[in-house]
Amino acid sequence: MGITKYIRGLFDGDGSITAYYYKKHNGVSTRIKITNGCPNFSNEILLLLSKLEIYSKVRLEQRNNHKWWNINIERHSDILRFIEIINSSHPKKKRKMQEIKKILLEKKSKSLQSMN
Repeated sequence: MGITKYIRGLFDGDGSITAYYYKKHNGVSTRIKITNGCPNFSNEILLLLSKLEIYSKVRLEQRNNHKWWNINIERHSDILRFIEIINSSHPKKKRKMQEIKKILLEKKSKSLQSMN
């Protein structure tokens, strides 16, 4: 099994993709997150993503006596790369990825137009 299919399986089972919109400057904040209960496993996934040239961070979260680790991908370019080479087999997540891809590409296009 290749790295991309392995990460796709992790994302489909324990991942999410979100977009938060804020009115100030017509902005959007996006994130891909994969959650698990083991810090060593999280760091291994971080290394696999870096081999695919996708920058990510591991963040510990805890509530009450429960701990978990999130692998977060937040830069727009890395989210687009994740969507392009890993994607999802989960119908809802795949649909959400396509919506976010469209938003990020439109934002990138507007940004390039304003520079000219």
